[in-house]
Amino acid sequence: MSEKKTCRKVKFTDENSATFTLKKITENSTLNKKPQRAYLCKICSSWHLTSKPDISSLQDELNNLKQENEQLKKKIKDDNYKKELELKYKIKRDTELKKLKNANFSLAKKLTEQRVKININDVKRVAYKVWTDMFNNDTLTFNTFEDYFQYNLKQFLN
Repeated sequence: MSEKKTCRKVKFTDENSATFTLKKITENSTLNKKPQRAYLCKICSSWHLTSKPDISSLQDELNNLKQENEQLKKKIKDDNYKKELELKYKIKRDTELKKLKNANFSLAKKLTEQRVKININDVKRVAYKVWTDMFNNDTLTFNTFEDYFQYNLKQFLN
């Protein structure tokens, strides 16, 4: 002979009467600990009220929070990746700008040095020509060495 197990909790015959009572208690009760839901008891096969939240809804909430957490992690990772790329680009750009500035400086320095050398060499060539012309030619129409030198230098540079 099998005995039906019983509970000492308040029993409701069906889910509707349990949820109706739950609604009335929730609306009117001033208790700190209020029932949260109705459930079917596996022991007595009656409906009871409990203040414990539904595990499945908590599991759903936990899953939602995990999903949200993963999305936030991905967003942070993407943001960090973007920042990392921006930083790498900035460093590369700054490095290239420094190289370019150094190259321009070096080129400008070389050109200046070459131009000075060219000018000095040009001056030397012109001076040599003027000296040889003045010593080898008595028919020059220039009054001074300086006039003849300036004339030849202008001719050479043009």
